[in-house]
Amino acid sequence: MKRDNINSKQSRFSVIEGGLKTKSPTLIDELRASLKNSCFEIKATNTRLMGVVGLMLSYNMLGHRFTQLFILDYEEYGVADYVGLFTDSEEEIESHADTMFGALGGEWVDITAEESWALIAAADRINEEYGVEFPEDYMQFREAIKDADEDTEVYRSALSKVCIKLRSDNELVNYFIMRCVGKDNTPLSILCSECFLDNTGTETSQYDKFSRGLKINNPSTLFKNDIEKIGPRKYLCKSLVEDDGNFFLIVSEVRVVKDVVKSATVISCMEITVWESAMQLRRIDYVLTAECSCTQEEFSKLVSKTFHTVNSHSHENGMLYMIYRNNNDHVCSPHYRLDADLIGSVFFIDEKEAIVCSADPSDTDIIAKALLLSDCFSKNGNIGNVERFKFDDKIIGPFIDSGMDNFREFIEFYKG
Repeated sequence: MKRDNINSKQSRFSVIEGGLKTKSPTLIDELRASLKNSCFEIKATNTRLMGVVGLMLSYNMLGHRFTQLFILDYEEYGVADYVGLFTDSEEEIESHADTMFGALGGEWVDITAEESWALIAAADRINEEYGVEFPEDYMQFREAIKDADEDTEVYRSALSKVCIKLRSDNELVNYFIMRCVGKDNTPLSILCSECFLDNTGTETSQYDKFSRGLKINNPSTLFKNDIEKIGPRKYLCKSLVEDDGNFFLIVSEVRVVKDVVKSATVISCMEITVWESAMQLRRIDYVLTAECSCTQEEFSKLVSKTFHTVNSHSHENGMLYMIYRNNNDHVCSPHYRLDADLIGSVFFIDEKEAIVCSADPSDTDIIAKALLLSDCFSKNGNIGNVERFKFDDKIIGPFIDSGMDNFREFIEFYKG
């Protein structure tokens, strides 16, 4: 999963801190009352099966509109990111939301105040379990929701809302493998049959046997999963998994009955080298470069105006923009890849060059046309020489790591 750490460093909480000095009402009382009685909206992304949920709470707090944005990671980071905003500006709220949630895919669903607290509290436990530091500003809100997930009925209701309705066996199997290697067991109640998960008897459950067979010690990442149908709703999976820098090729068999996983068996689990994993993940990169005379600020405004599902990352030699799809339909594929939710990337070198790349040549053209044919370029003469390249492997990463600021010179060195 891809995310930017956006933590507000401004003193946005002075009003709340003032409230803490009084005994009545307490911060907890004020927050709970505000959430229940003066709410503008509470919504979450239906991306729980991906392991991450985006959450937005907006309500009246001490006479002002207060909006809270959360990234909740249920594998190992817990409450991974948090921003609290005292503002009535929809534009400011939307800007923060696009930046935080742009890479998640999925759709927004309405939830209740109690359900939002339960989702946050469940993520909060992950921070404690793995010793992950909480976002600084979140600590002022934490006591208001602590242990809210102990109401199992409310938590189950929240879980059902933030999990997408599955459309195919491929999607079910991919999510099942993803949650198993991520050590994220809660959604398995939706993905699996009760008898598969049941460990109330004297024997170990089928799930426990499957989990041990994976030989995964930590919450891990599913980079790739190839599914082959070998019988009626019976599938052979070949999964590439990364566990704390170590890569494993896992072969398993999964059987589906009544749209849930009925049984699963690990056939083999083999550790492979980093080089072998890189070969598994190789892909062609289609690149278009254009000379650009506009500034970094102008280009950033253009990107945010054109695409709403973007993450940006600053580097020594330029700015990287990663443009994502607005859904997670790539999980429906029998050939799942973690990076298939990425439409493409743009690397911009201030007043010098824009480099557009994608695994699909049509996506490269779509991004390039949307940006380079805009008024910012076509009417102002900001665009110069345009070139195209095709590479047998991803190229932007090595270019960024090189520290060079001329792509053509880098290519000569790279081929050299």
